[in-house]
Amino acid sequence: MSTRWHFNSHKTNNASHFSNYKKLDTNPDHYKSLDKQAYKLKPEKNQDDYVEGTQFKMIDGSVFRTKDYTVNDVYSALHESGERWLELTGGGEINLGYVTYYKPFRFYKNGGAVYENR
Repeated sequence: MSTRWHFNSHKTNNASHFSNYKKLDTNPDHYKSLDKQAYKLKPEKNQDDYVEGTQFKMIDGSVFRTKDYTVNDVYSALHESGERWLELTGGGEINLGYVTYYKPFRFYKNGGAVYENR
């Protein structure tokens, strides 16, 4: 009795029968980089190289980041003075009634930005 695909007549369990089989290279000298300058780590950012700001997450899911206010400024506006509007320096305002949460955000002088976990 023959089957359509004839699986029993071929040895398919050995990897040497596959056409793309290559022997594993275990020589560690082949993995060492000749040009070590290409794999240098980025220089670490200095602690004084950033300005602390705030990131706001709105009800609609949008995210807004500003250097104008810190988290302490927003907290004092909400809880101590009872204000709902924060004025921005470039014009415009933020309605704190539509903010779901806010957290600190670091604006680095070299262009990068990093979240601060608190």
